Amino acid sequence: MSRSLILLSGGLDSALLANRLLLDGVQLQALFIDTGQTAAAAELSAAQKVCARLDLPLDVVGASSLRAAFTSSSGAVFSHNPNPGRHVLPLGSMLLFGIAIPYADSRGISDVYIGYNSSDAKYSAEYAQPWLDHLAQLAAAAARPGMRILAPLLNRNLSEVVAGSADLQGLASCTYSCILQGPHRCGKCRSCESSAAKFASLRLRQDGGV
Repeated sequence: MSRSLILLSGGLDSALLANRLLLDGVQLQALFIDTGQTAAAAELSAAQKVCARLDLPLDVVGASSLRAAFTSSSGAVFSHNPNPGRHVLPLGSMLLFGIAIPYADSRGISDVYIGYNSSDAKYSAEYAQPWLDHLAQLAAAAARPGMRILAPLLNRNLSEVVAGSADLQGLASCTYSCILQGPHRCGKCRSCESSAAKFASLRLRQDGGV
C-alpha cells in the first residue's frame, strides 16, 4: 500500500483524523508547515507530541517568512480576529497547499489528508471540498494526475472518527487549538470555542495549554 500524507496542525481534528486513518490501515506520513502563523511554535510542539503518541513519522517545513510578506503592510486588516492583520490570512490555505502539493508529488504521494471540518467549510469556502478539488485539478493540469486532497471530517462527525480509539484522552491532551499563542489558550477565538465544543461532545477534559 502506498503512503498517504496528512497535514497536522497540532489541533484535535487532525490528530483524531490521523488516528482514524492509522486504525483503518492507511500508511501515513505527517507534515507540519510553519507559514508564520502566530501560534506556530505551540502548534508544532503539539504535532510532535501527537506523532510521538501515534508512532507517526513527521516532517516539518519552515517557511515562516511567507505570511509576513502579506501581513506586514498597514493595509492588512482582517476584522474577524484580535490583532488584525496578523493571525488569520484569507486564502492562507493557498500557502499551505502550495507547499504540501509539491512535497507530496516529490515523494510519489497522491492522497493528501487534512482535518478541515464542516464548521471550517461554513466559515470560508477555502476549507470546503470543492476548493480542495480545484487545487487537485491544478496539479493534474501540471501533468500530475491522481492527486487527491481529502477532508473526511467535512462529512463525518467526531463520534464516528473516534470509534474504536484507545487512550483518546491521552491523544487529545497532546493537541493545541488557539489562534493566539500564550501560556494558556485564550478561550475566546474561533479555534478555542470550536475546540471546547468538540472536547465537550466527546466528554474529554481540556487542559489550559500545551
